[in-house]
Amino acid sequence: MVLWEALDALSHQLELCAVTAETQLVVLIDPALDDRQIIGIQAAVTRTGAHSIDVHITPGRCSGNKPLNAAISASDLIITTGSHTVTHLSTAVPTLHLHSVPPQLFAPHASLKRRVQAFAALVDDADTLVLSDSNGTSITVSLAGGTTRFDHGFIEPGQHRARFPAGWVMTTPSAGSVYGQLVLMPGDANLSGRRLINSPVVLYIDNDHISSIEGDNPDADVLRALLEYANKPSAYGVAGLSLGMNPGSVAPGPFDARLLDPVVSQLLAGIVHVSFGENLVADRPCPQTITLALQSRDVHIDGLPVVRN
Repeated sequence: MVLWEALDALSHQLELCAVTAETQLVVLIDPALDDRQIIGIQAAVTRTGAHSIDVHITPGRCSGNKPLNAAISASDLIITTGSHTVTHLSTAVPTLHLHSVPPQLFAPHASLKRRVQAFAALVDDADTLVLSDSNGTSITVSLAGGTTRFDHGFIEPGQHRARFPAGWVMTTPSAGSVYGQLVLMPGDANLSGRRLINSPVVLYIDNDHISSIEGDNPDADVLRALLEYANKPSAYGVAGLSLGMNPGSVAPGPFDARLLDPVVSQLLAGIVHVSFGENLVADRPCPQTITLALQSRDVHIDGLPVVRN
């Protein structure tokens, strides 16, 4: 049985992406999806009245698939699911990816686009981002020379790739632009280690890189091991910072397991992701990226508070 809340949320998202009865759709359905997810997607597409072709195919069979490429070339929009990504496709056709997250948990709203675009523009025009908290975190990021990416979940001119649910802004800093200290506190999350932080860990950052890790506990040991695994100095370099901006779900609580979900925690309003590893803007290739999800942090852009806890 399809939950009506999920169906309504997904239908609304398609409406916000201008899917109508005139739209030609190709829906790539990952066979790994469960029946409820597939039925929900099909029901939402049917509601729009769009002309749709459902293709049940694994991602590995997409590359060089002539019949699939022909169908895609004749479409107005591709909807991908599960493990499918646009990297499996050689196309310029707009693509909406549906995360395997219950749609009703992040109900779509037209104002999300405005909120995300406004913050992305603020970051683009700013000089400095400061991340801080009452426990000693104080990281300064010079935004000059960096890049800004975002996803508000809407397909529109100039935005031909989107995901649902969405709602985040990320900055990738240039070389020599990050310094300070990051204090990991109980309730934060080490996504790469798949564990919630239970004991304080202090990361000292000089010239973009973690110069030392302070902490005599399992959380610090796991982080050290993850960083050492790549056997490259670039593994210790800051790869990016992102801010979740989707207010549609319940605010995170203490030791909230949702922070361990890389999709969900990136969306949650006020949650900051700090990543270490590959940063091509700073010319630091690396075979891995380690991501930490932080809650209860303050974010200032050129002295303007944008997140306060």
